[in-house]
Amino acid sequence: MAHPAKVSVLKLDTGFPRVPGDVAAPETWVAPPEIITIPRATVAAVVHDASPPLAAFLKAAKRVAGQVATTSCGFLAPYGAALAQAAAVPFVGSALDALPRLEARFGPGQVLVMTYDATACRALGVSAPVLGLPPGSHLREVIAQDRPALDGRRAGQEVSALLATRVAVSRPAALLLECTNLPPYKAALREVFDGPIFDILTEVERTVPGTVRPRWR
Repeated sequence: MAHPAKVSVLKLDTGFPRVPGDVAAPETWVAPPEIITIPRATVAAVVHDASPPLAAFLKAAKRVAGQVATTSCGFLAPYGAALAQAAAVPFVGSALDALPRLEARFGPGQVLVMTYDATACRALGVSAPVLGLPPGSHLREVIAQDRPALDGRRAGQEVSALLATRVAVSRPAALLLECTNLPPYKAALREVFDGPIFDILTEVERTVPGTVRPRWR
């Protein structure tokens, strides 16, 4: 019998809770994941300063032990090609990598990107509609301030209310979650949006089937 696929996650240097459904939560995966924390790769360095310790990421990518590798931040998308070249296994750098394929499928402007920071996301050259977590919202503050506690119910309510407001104005054909900390709330998002939802987990599962637990696919 074949062993379940194992994933390696290059994780930012953060301490906030990683709840089931998060890319860096062991409960998300069929088999125990390999979590490699990259020193000094803070949220500020990767998202706001756009200055991740790339050498450390490349070094880690070269030594991953999983059958597929990924990262814990969608804003690493600009470095995806370099990381993929360094890794000896399939590499899924960011959910944003799926955007061209999804726009070809659903049409330009029909894929809404839900992101941690809308301004930073657009700075990456994302031309699709973007919906960012508002400053001061619970999930964004937990991530930005690297807080030790996360109220999952509150986070789910806030992100679903945010999406509901957007959907009431302009209904996208599909939703793409840039932020790897958003998949835990897919059930809440599906209460207000009945279209397909794509994220880092669906992309890993697409690359190596049998990696993600069914409830998070």
